Amino acid sequence: LNTSIITKIFGTKIDMLNLIWINRARNHYHMSAADMYAMLIPISYKLKKEEVQALVEADSSDAYESALKKTYFGRVYKNYMAPENLGSEYNYVLRHILNKLSREDPYSVATLHNYLYLKEHEIARLTIAVECVRYGMPSDEAMKLILAL
Repeated sequence: LNTSIITKIFGTKIDMLNLIWINRARNHYHMSAADMYAMLIPISYKLKKEEVQALVEADSSDAYESALKKTYFGRVYKNYMAPENLGSEYNYVLRHILNKLSREDPYSVATLHNYLYLKEHEIARLTIAVECVRYGMPSDEAMKLILAL
């Protein structure tokens, strides 16, 4: 079992979840820095402690965006790291990492994880489609919701 593959997959997932939670805590719930620290997963992969601190304690939106751009994810995925879209960026980054690892080592646990991840999203898209039909949503709006996942 190649632990570096598992570390990359779950490390990326944890870092991205922490970024999303910091963003939501700041922009939607207006939480204090102490409350944000308490809610974060205390493990990191590519995020440095100083970067997390800069994100949590940023005093303005500009300072927050600047700190986000300085992180590993902000540098590597600079076209995708917009604070208002971190949820969809999470899916993009995780899918990108899983596809890359699956191609590099097709007989590893990464391929299985990638398959399960893709199936999970396929089921979610089907559920969205069924719910849109159930509630009579216009097809163009339904497609936007389905494609957003």
